[in-house]
Amino acid sequence: MTKHNNPSDKNPDYAQMAHDLNDKILQISNEITDQYPELLKYLDEMPITIPSDNDPEMSLKQLQSHYESLASILSEYKAKQPKKGE
Repeated sequence: MTKHNNPSDKNPDYAQMAHDLNDKILQISNEITDQYPELLKYLDEMPITIPSDNDPEMSLKQLQSHYESLASILSEYKAKQPKKGE
């Protein structure tokens, strides 16, 4: 029987880091969907990243990059919006 390589076998923190990043991505995606639906068109343009069991460090980098892209889109959009009451 061939053993399936699990990224968390190589790095016990991998699973927790991936979980944390996925949580952050979900939270910011939900914020965009609920409060700024006009930004959804940008989410559709973002490439989909598929985790790789062969290179867990790359997968974490992809998740981090995806989160940073979402955060950047949202923060830039918020900065351009007029403040309430102006």
